[in-house]
Amino acid sequence: FGPLSKAWVAAAFAPVLQGDAVVAAMAVGLDLPELRELLKRHALRPGSAAMVVDCAGTIVARSDAQAPDVGDALPDWIRRAGQPDAPPPPAGAADGMVAVTPLVQARGWAVVVHDPAAASTAWRRPAPPLAAAAIFGIAAGAWLALLLARRCLQPVEALTQRAAAIIAGLPPDPAPPTSAVREFALLSTSLTAAHAALERQALVARQGQALLEAVIEGTPDVLHVKGLDGRTIVANAAADAFFQVPRGRLVGRRSVDLSRPEIAAVARAHDAQVLRDGRTSSEEYRIADPLEQIYKVTKAPLRNAADGRIAGIIILIQDVTRQRRTESELRRAEVEMQRLGRRATAGAMASGL
Repeated sequence: FGPLSKAWVAAAFAPVLQGDAVVAAMAVGLDLPELRELLKRHALRPGSAAMVVDCAGTIVARSDAQAPDVGDALPDWIRRAGQPDAPPPPAGAADGMVAVTPLVQARGWAVVVHDPAAASTAWRRPAPPLAAAAIFGIAAGAWLALLLARRCLQPVEALTQRAAAIIAGLPPDPAPPTSAVREFALLSTSLTAAHAALERQALVARQGQALLEAVIEGTPDVLHVKGLDGRTIVANAAADAFFQVPRGRLVGRRSVDLSRPEIAAVARAHDAQVLRDGRTSSEEYRIADPLEQIYKVTKAPLRNAADGRIAGIIILIQDVTRQRRTESELRRAEVEMQRLGRRATAGAMASGL
């Protein structure tokens, strides 16, 4: 801004070198009105503007007199348009295009052309064709998406139903669902193989369960298993009869609740010993009902196969009353024979004398 002319002036400076040192500067004044006329003669659309901006971002010349005018600072978002770190336009800024052309011979200077959307025919196309094209594009995309979804979702739904049937233990369709997608076909084959493996494992488990049930029910002795809470989880028919409950009613109940108080106290102490020591223990229980009955009760810890922790107690009750009576009679007979033998020996010795 010239203090004497009270107007904006512009000049181009060139250094005068002597060797490598700058000894002077040459200045050439720029005729701003002529520069403005030059910008006006530029082929611009109505409403567009061309500006010359110096290295400080100040507008030196402009093709029209609209704001920002000569001497004003060009907004940063216009001056740096197209750069990666350019700031976004402020709210309310008019839509359009900005072209920034640097001046090769004047570092930092540039010619800026602002082409608002309202001044460009490229921004104004007939609305009906654009709307029709947009609707057609959306419809075509939706149709293609629907076809793709049907192609993908049908085999996925079939595979989901097949997997659900396998999980539920139901027989799935004998033929796996077909699919043009290779991954779905491989997944179907994998599900079929998994189902066959599960069927084999289930068959082995059923055979093992049947064998175990046959062994449990086949023994005439009382056999039942109870958890750590004392409730029965497995019991054979002999156990139901021993505790005088209907078939299958012993499961879920505590056997000590069905015993006499004195027998229940002994049974609880026996259980505690097995859980504490972690090994098999046998004791004999004598019950007068009304004659004395003798039962050999063997208890062993039931261990979890996964971690080896005790999960319950296996109980085997055997009626050894007859065996103990036979043993007692044999002992009495042996004592009587020894007594008779001693008497016979004494008689023979007396006869000899």
